[in-house]
This record gives sequence, structure tokens and C-alpha cells, in this order.
Amino acid sequence: MNGTEQRQYKRHAFRLPCTFVLPEGEQVGFVTNVSARGFFVQTRCKADAGLQILVTVQHEPDPPMLITGTVVRQRRSHRSMGAMSQPGIGVKIDTAPESFYRIILDLEEKE
Repeated sequence: MNGTEQRQYKRHAFRLPCTFVLPEGEQVGFVTNVSARGFFVQTRCKADAGLQILVTVQHEPDPPMLITGTVVRQRRSHRSMGAMSQPGIGVKIDTAPESFYRIILDLEEKE
């Protein structure tokens, strides 16, 4: 690989609290590493690729944002790894409100 970014949409370091629903019930985590196409949910919960999920993101002062997505990958981490590798799931956005995309635009303007 030549080291250049191959992604179509730029990722932004960001951290927002979220809840999401898995077959086991409602879970909590943090949305991080966002782009116009997807994001990473930092969590210790396991979710298989292909699973459809509903993520509720809170970004004050906006009302909660409901985002539907599909799990595309899972990253596991042993507790001893600490902050070196955060566990979680990669989510491809299926639907998101306009307010979510405004946040991304604001992040791009600040860079």
C-alpha cells in the first residue's frame, strides 16, 4: 500500500455518547471516528457483521438523533490493551438525520 488515504469520505475524530439496540437489549457506547458514510461505536458489546442496528446519538443542544446502520466489522480488544486499541463496532450508515451531517460539515470547516 502506498500510504495514501483510500477512503471516499474523510474521517473525523469525535466522541458522542450513544445508545444502540442489539438482540440482547439496549446498550451504551460512544460514537467516534465519524464520516458521512459511517462511524465507530466504542463498546465492549459484540455484534456480528450484517446486523441492522438503531443508534441514538446525543449532541447537545440538538435533540437525540436516530441513525439506522449496518454493522460492518467488530474490533475486539483485551482489557490489558487499555487505550491502545478500543473495542467496538464499525457501522455503515443507512439513514441519518440532517443534523448528523451538519455536525460533520462543522468538523470539516474547523479543519
